[in-house]
Amino acid sequence: MFIGCGVAGAIAAGFNAPIAGIIFAHEAILRHFSIRAIGPIAISSVSSVWFSERFFGSRQLFDFASVSINLGEMLPAALLTGPVFGLVAVLFMMAIRHSARFAARSGWSFTRLVMTAALITGCAGMFVPEVLGLGTETVSDILNGGATLSFLITVLILKLLLTALCIGFGMFGGVFSPALFVGAAAGGIAGSVMITLFGFGSHTALAICGMAAVASAVIGAPVAGVLIILEMTMNYQFALVAMVSVVAAIMVTNVLFGHSFFDRQLLDRGIDIAQGRGHIEMTEMPVTSVIRTDFVRIGQRDTIADALMLFRNGHATEGYIVDENGGFTGKVSLHALIGLPAKAVASETADSEPISIKHDASLLQAIEVASNFVGESLPVINRDTGHLLGVVTEADLFGLYLGLQNRVADLERS
Repeated sequence: MFIGCGVAGAIAAGFNAPIAGIIFAHEAILRHFSIRAIGPIAISSVSSVWFSERFFGSRQLFDFASVSINLGEMLPAALLTGPVFGLVAVLFMMAIRHSARFAARSGWSFTRLVMTAALITGCAGMFVPEVLGLGTETVSDILNGGATLSFLITVLILKLLLTALCIGFGMFGGVFSPALFVGAAAGGIAGSVMITLFGFGSHTALAICGMAAVASAVIGAPVAGVLIILEMTMNYQFALVAMVSVVAAIMVTNVLFGHSFFDRQLLDRGIDIAQGRGHIEMTEMPVTSVIRTDFVRIGQRDTIADALMLFRNGHATEGYIVDENGGFTGKVSLHALIGLPAKAVASETADSEPISIKHDASLLQAIEVASNFVGESLPVINRDTGHLLGVVTEADLFGLYLGLQNRVADLERS
């Protein structure tokens, strides 16, 4: 919740978009709409805009409230250019990933990586200073149609490459503002090409579509992206055509890359956030939290008569052969012992390789193992030492699973 409040405040103050900040926090951070969280997030978003206006004055980033466009022309144009913007977003995200991968494999020190990125960026900025920083003035020029086609192509390529270089090599910075810049440049190029080839279109409208589409695809927040455009431009028509491009772009990026840049980063770390909170908690909860130690423990020299007595006293049908040091040597069942000579050694009938769970397994892994198991309990074994730590039953696993699911449901309903 605190992270959501911070993100909402940053978006609201940075883009003068308090409503978009609230939606962004729920859509990209919390991943659900929460009655409990919407109050603090709304207060954070609105108060950040108030403080921003108090100390820096009221400002509208892009004043297009009085601009009108032909929706009959622009809606098809936005739909056609949406997949192109999606490809640009994929290139942008892949460039950052390849840059980070190169940095990780290079063996260079952190200082060398940062100095290399700073030197290359500084040299590029000497010739094209528009690619440095947030680029608010440059984006404004693009939206107003004041940029040539050659300039747009230059800043698009340089901004994409330099952002990938800086982030991949470990410099501090985000992807949202660069995505807006890249999207505006791509939209400006699309507008110039469309006007030249087909004789209709709008530099401003397609540049706004590009901003919304690329940024929304990168952060995985289409609704928030459209609302940011609406609040930044105060123009409903621009928000409408931007929404069409956003939908088309996200369809492309979901197929070619994934839900968002951040989701892909988490996936690289083994966290599939798309599976939901329940799945994540199941992968993080250790199976050792539900193991039982009151299982039937049979010695290596115990006879079948001894084992049957242990089964009777323990009210169980399965037991485990354990040596003097606690090492696991096998598993026996009551029905396998019935009818055998009472003085025979029980360990001779044991299954030395039964289905078992490793000691560092998660709840999800334990449930996957249990799905192929029929019986009373599963041994949890330390594979490094061979010691039997305890046993778990299917009832233990599914009871823990249901409790976890109830907690997640309560959280998302609150």
